[in-house]
Amino acid sequence: MVKEAQAQLLEITSSKESELAIENLIKAKGFSDVAVILHHDNANVIVDKSELVPEEVAMILDIVKRESGKEAENIKIIPRVGTKD
Repeated sequence: MVKEAQAQLLEITSSKESELAIENLIKAKGFSDVAVILHHDNANVIVDKSELVPEEVAMILDIVKRESGKEAENIKIIPRVGTKD
């Protein structure tokens, strides 16, 4: 039981590190605020912008795929509603 708990803790820590790295890489591309949530096979990315142009979506998708190993169809990019660009 202890080994299982340690394995889960390691998985959570690794996931949080990946989320932070992805957030920082996206921020480095000019986004003011980003939240990344990684699940087993899925990733959700929330950006502080009301609309995204296709180039921005492609850039975010590329970063998330590269850093998380998730497939494009399992990555959801969500513009934040009600933001002031």
